[in-house]
Amino acid sequence: MTEKLRVILDTNIFVASIWRGGKSKKIIHSWKSGRIQLVISPAVLREYRFILGKFRSKKDKMAGILGDLSDSSITLLVKPSRRVNLVKDDPDDNKFLECAEAGNADYIVTSDRHLLHLWQHGKCKIITSGELVRLLQ
Repeated sequence: MTEKLRVILDTNIFVASIWRGGKSKKIIHSWKSGRIQLVISPAVLREYRFILGKFRSKKDKMAGILGDLSDSSITLLVKPSRRVNLVKDDPDDNKFLECAEAGNADYIVTSDRHLLHLWQHGKCKIITSGELVRLLQ
């Protein structure tokens, strides 16, 4: 059996999966079905909960996503030991890079230009949702 891809999803992927569906929805399905392993840190989890908690009109979908974040068969919680300061224009995004290091992630998936501009952090590639969907086919 091949090892699952370790993936960090920027919060915008969750938001897009709910409002637009498409590629982001396919990625969420791949995570929930166990095809990829989501890597999160406490800081990333806080952002997910904060942002997703704002979508009251989609409360059931949010509850499902937030509940699955605690499923250790599809989600890996890591604790970064090193601070990163590479995203100067949006320092809050550094938490995704820190999580990637701590979790030995293969990919960060995002639509955020500040992260995409970096292309890669260590061995972790920074890609769009479309690129991950193509990799999973």
